[in-house]
Amino acid sequence: MSEHLITPAEDLHEWIVDNFTDLAIDDATVIARQFAKENGWDIVDVDFMVEEIVEKLQEGILNVVEMYEGKEVVEIYGDNKTVELSTVPNYIYFTFGSRDQIYEGGWIKIRADNLPEAQKKFIKHYGDKAWKHEGILNYCSDYSQQQYEEEEMFREGNFGKFCHEEVK
Repeated sequence: MSEHLITPAEDLHEWIVDNFTDLAIDDATVIARQFAKENGWDIVDVDFMVEEIVEKLQEGILNVVEMYEGKEVVEIYGDNKTVELSTVPNYIYFTFGSRDQIYEGGWIKIRADNLPEAQKKFIKHYGDKAWKHEGILNYCSDYSQQQYEEEEMFREGNFGKFCHEEVK
C-alpha cells in the first residue's frame, strides 16, 4: 500500500478546480452588477460576461499551475515508511476540433504512460460520448506529454480554449 503525498502544485490545482469559480463569480458579480446599474447595462448580459471572464481566468491560472507539474514527489510505502523519490505520472493529451466532438477546441489530459492506456481511460470516463463512430474515438489528435508541451497550442490555446479537465 502506498500513500501519495500531493505536491503544492497539485494541491493548488485541486483548490482552483473545486473553489475558484464559485468564489470569483460571487465576488465579480457584485462588482459587475453595481457597474451595470450605474451604466444602464442589462444584468443578464453582465452575468454571462462575468462567467466568461472567470472561466478564462481559471484556465489561465490552471495553465500556470500545470507548468510546475513534473517536479519530484515523495511516496511512502507500507509500514516501514521507506521513502522513495519518483516523478509525477505522465500525461497523454487529447485535442478537440472546432466542432462535433466532446468539446469545441481545447484539450484534456489523461494520466497515462501510453496511448492505449489513455484511450481506455477516455472510453471509461466518457462512455458512449467517447465514440464518434464505431471504431473511431471522438477526439481530434493525441500527443505525449513531451510532444504537447512543445506545441504552440499548449501555450496559446486550441481554438481559443485550454485544458477542459484531467482524467486520472
